[in-house]
Amino acid sequence: MPDGFIHDMYFNFDLPLLLFYLSVSFAVVFCLYVFGVPLVGLFTLRVEVAPTVEPFDDLSSLAEKVRRRFDATAEALQPLGFEYGGVFLLPQLVRNVRLIICVFVNREESVFANTTAIYVSRNNEDWKLHFQYTGFSTQFADGTDISMHNHRLARTFPAPPGEITVVAPWLQHPAELCRAHRAITALLAPAKQKEFVLDTDFQGDVARFVSDGLAKKYAFAQDAGYLVEAGNTVVATVAPDSGNPYQSPGAAAASAVYVATVKGAFLMTWRCLWPFRTWILAGRVCHARRLLADAGFEQTPAS
Repeated sequence: MPDGFIHDMYFNFDLPLLLFYLSVSFAVVFCLYVFGVPLVGLFTLRVEVAPTVEPFDDLSSLAEKVRRRFDATAEALQPLGFEYGGVFLLPQLVRNVRLIICVFVNREESVFANTTAIYVSRNNEDWKLHFQYTGFSTQFADGTDISMHNHRLARTFPAPPGEITVVAPWLQHPAELCRAHRAITALLAPAKQKEFVLDTDFQGDVARFVSDGLAKKYAFAQDAGYLVEAGNTVVATVAPDSGNPYQSPGAAAASAVYVATVKGAFLMTWRCLWPFRTWILAGRVCHARRLLADAGFEQTPAS
């Protein structure tokens, strides 16, 4: 190979042209990422109109880390007046994602709490723990619902009227998060009458209570143009006898479902994608810190 060719290759390349091709390549990849990923949700999201929430009794099949988290939450909350309410499977919104919640209730303070474990898999096999978080919720007679969570997840659906959610991911100890929730509730609703609808409207039936709450959120998302009802379909992604420990037995039956609209698919997905998710979370964390400061909450050094 002539020396002149090598010299031209390595020392006389067209830098502006190279930068142009790199810029075009980046723009193409970014557009595929931002506009292509939402199309997955558009064609795969299936949400039951009447969500199936079922008790989950096979706790031995859970990851050890999840069992330890559930036990630690129970140990931390029982001295604060909370009772164990059971473990439940939440509906599958998308394939290969499974949510399991451990519920606690404080009837004296009218507070509903849960620790949620999110499992993901490939083709409904080899389920792995992806994320865990804890949350508290208090409802009031005027329809206000104040919730506090320590997750880093983006909200998928728009918030219904009266729902106030505060996100504090730095408060990982359940007792500290409970103290923060009490402070926020006292700040935002000092004179409002609490209402424990789990008992008044659902006679302590946690599955019905959670299902009703999800159904109301989905119905509001429909009104906001994120979802549209698509008739009856089978929402199960695997057969009930497939050996999947996180498959809801009742989900195999056909039921009325919502599917995502084009608007919903893009807005819901964008909230979960980087960098939009990071920006949204940063804003919510700043808002939470301001509220906690206004409420006079101080985190204990031990936590």
